[in-house]
Amino acid sequence: MPADDSGGRQQPRKRAAVRSAEYGAKPGNLPHYAILPKLGSSGGPARCPRPAASAFGISHKNLLSFEVLRLPKVANILACLTLVAVSACTQTPPNPNPRAAVPLQTVPIDLPRYMGRWYIIANIPYFAERGYVGSYAQWSLRADGKIDDSYAGHKKRLDGPLTKYHFVDKVVPGSGNAEWRVRLFWPIYVTQLTVYVDPDYRYTILGYPDKSLGWIFARSPEISDDAYRSLLARMDAMGYDTSRVRRVPQLPSQIGKPGFASPDGGG
Repeated sequence: MPADDSGGRQQPRKRAAVRSAEYGAKPGNLPHYAILPKLGSSGGPARCPRPAASAFGISHKNLLSFEVLRLPKVANILACLTLVAVSACTQTPPNPNPRAAVPLQTVPIDLPRYMGRWYIIANIPYFAERGYVGSYAQWSLRADGKIDDSYAGHKKRLDGPLTKYHFVDKVVPGSGNAEWRVRLFWPIYVTQLTVYVDPDYRYTILGYPDKSLGWIFARSPEISDDAYRSLLARMDAMGYDTSRVRRVPQLPSQIGKPGFASPDGGG
């Protein structure tokens, strides 16, 4: 223990207190469609040191970026370490789509109409949702204008236990209700974009600015092949590498079919 300059007495070191994760979410284990790979700068971003990223064999540019509250240095360092570990599982291959560099365009949405249950029809598989089947999101508008956001899914088997995670989303003013800041766990927020919704609010597409991740949602757990191909074509037109998109099994008959993600976690 260091000596006290005023009297030479030994004083115990103070330990930094860090709040535990909220909503039962654990860093690095978040089955949720909202883990951003690009920096959204609206909250005073913490900066992760380059050597920490290099130690994991990841370039600094590939770190999962995030928005945080303005926090003491210790809390920012802990947030950085968490995101470094997460990004080790989510390195993205190059996007061959010629429109890959074209920024995603959001679409305005009628927020009350947009609420309710949406089934995850397809996504670009990544560590947090890999292996989940029958998954869906449930969105509910709160009195304070924020959104209660719940993810639910079965690990590997449709008849298995239902795993649930809860988040709180904040709609970004001036975005036409299309940009949400999602609170994954304290102090980390990420941004998700609504890039398509059909006129009848039967289908929607969510995306991330760098197009490394994306999702197709529907009000029903099953959609026609024609509807799916149409939605996939929209993602292609937006600049997504649609060869990485896999359908999420929602019915027993879909498990093991070509084009569907494997419940065992394969692509």
